[in-house]
Amino acid sequence: MAESVFKRLLSLPFQFRYPKCVCFGDEILICCGDERRIIYSYHTVQNKYKKIAEYLDGVAAFGITLIKWYTEPDNKQNPESYIDDEISKCLGGHTRTKRSNINKWVEAPQSIENTENDMSNVATLIGGSNNHLLFVTYPPNQIMVLDSKSLHMLAKHTLPFYLFVGNHCIFNTNNDNKNELRLFNYNSQVVVRFDEHNNTWESTKFKIDRELDHAFDYPFVCIDGFVIIFGGCCNGTHSSSVKVYCIKTKRWKLCPHTLPAFYFKTCAILNADNTEIHIIGGISGNIIVRHLKIKVNDIIQMVDFSFDILKNNTIQQKNKIK
Repeated sequence: MAESVFKRLLSLPFQFRYPKCVCFGDEILICCGDERRIIYSYHTVQNKYKKIAEYLDGVAAFGITLIKWYTEPDNKQNPESYIDDEISKCLGGHTRTKRSNINKWVEAPQSIENTENDMSNVATLIGGSNNHLLFVTYPPNQIMVLDSKSLHMLAKHTLPFYLFVGNHCIFNTNNDNKNELRLFNYNSQVVVRFDEHNNTWESTKFKIDRELDHAFDYPFVCIDGFVIIFGGCCNGTHSSSVKVYCIKTKRWKLCPHTLPAFYFKTCAILNADNTEIHIIGGISGNIIVRHLKIKVNDIIQMVDFSFDILKNNTIQQKNKIK
């Protein structure tokens, strides 16, 4: 069943471990995440890879993250120019821009934190009332918020657990309040709220759901109120499962479709119209993981949260009456 829904695409040029990706129109920018220090572009329509840049000296090979900022395209009808009118920022003090400096690095407005901080395995999320804030989580247990244009740090906070383990999951819990985040990390989950008017934090720790207990290094995507998690590691074993979390009901469902192998140290990313998920790189035992894609509907339509959502709405309605 997995082979019928997970389509194998053109093999990657070489093994990508811990790759980081952003989507630009019909292209996916891939930072390979290992000692080769190369950046590729994958064209989702042409099914082709192209080497477009290399890492600068001083930019770490592992543990980086990419964030995409939009600018208005000069020619919306030309998908080839669309990629040239967007900016991708790489935390660590440098920016790669594709407008006046196509496929070149330029200096960021300022460095992030200082050289004493461990900025490996960072995770990022755009938030704020006007999508003007950038939330950054980093070891050992820190979260900070930056102004997304100047990269000036507004506030930081120590999360209520001891240590991030591997790559972790962070997402908005409320589309009406993009300063409320939920974070899954190994054996903890934390709800974080940021008051952008007073630059203050509030965080609450909960026991991790059993579906993710002691799990780490899993790729995930957020789409239409759901978090989809692929594979990962747990208690010394690797997983091929696909799990779906409903943000509204806070419940999990196991998708009947499974990955073709046990995948970890990989990346999952949505295409431009949010209809397909690409799973890129990573490893699976002695097997080099290549490049797969699956339709979002092939996952979402296989898990039924309708009863849970109806029950959740009923409970909320009763609470309002009280």
